[in-house]
Amino acid sequence: MRSGFGGKQGSISGRSVGKQDLVDRAGSKHSLIRAIGGGDILTWIDATITSNTLGSNLTNSTIDVIEGSSPTVGSQVPSTEFSTVLNTTAYSFQSNGGVGESLSFPTSLIPASTNKITVASRFCITAASLAAAHIIWEIGNVNGFGGIDGGAVHGIIDQSGDKFWSGIGDVSSTEDSFFLSTEVPEVSRAYAYVSTHDTVPDPDQLKQYLDGKTLIADSESDLTGDTEYNFSTSVASYMGARVPNSSAFSLQGHLSDFIIMKRKLTESESQRLSKALSS
Repeated sequence: MRSGFGGKQGSISGRSVGKQDLVDRAGSKHSLIRAIGGGDILTWIDATITSNTLGSNLTNSTIDVIEGSSPTVGSQVPSTEFSTVLNTTAYSFQSNGGVGESLSFPTSLIPASTNKITVASRFCITAASLAAAHIIWEIGNVNGFGGIDGGAVHGIIDQSGDKFWSGIGDVSSTEDSFFLSTEVPEVSRAYAYVSTHDTVPDPDQLKQYLDGKTLIADSESDLTGDTEYNFSTSVASYMGARVPNSSAFSLQGHLSDFIIMKRKLTESESQRLSKALSS
């Protein structure tokens, strides 16, 4: 099992390309997200529209959920800050005494029989370096997304160099997959990052998009796995950390936007979404 990294039905989108093109030209981030996501949006958080007091810790009622499931706070709570890197209000995930701050989603976040998801985020790393890993979101356990059948991860990792990181988990250790980008992330730089996760084909398919462009997988990636599982509905998932109250792979940075959809976006949709989040 790569613990450090880590029944198939589909859904079909009814959004029209023509409608999306009109929204793109209109230049509205929210309109584009609604046009692409529609009823497939599982959670959509936008800290750029917050009315929270800067410097205050989040509470369950002050998380800026536009649509879908809302995460909850734990004992280590992110705060609302103005991010100079992102040039907007954002949630600040940091480490307190070596323990990472996080938000928790319920097991009901991912519907049963979901075998395709898209995860999107706009974030920056504020740590002094990109050592180890920075999890933006993960379904897994203490061994990571590869520790459960139907796990998933979206973030950054240092594996023979810093890379954008996404994966699909399978306990068998031979059928989990992970995508590590040739693109090298940097500290104090804004990123709009989209990853798609698809367990239907053989092998499973992972794609990454950054600021409107498609990323390339490097030689450290393993894209040969073929899990037989849908995405897990048996464990909670977390923003900002592998598990709550842990130092493992905790996010040290700012997050302004976060979206999960129960559909694999096309390349064109993913590029448009990452470009819209970056603007």
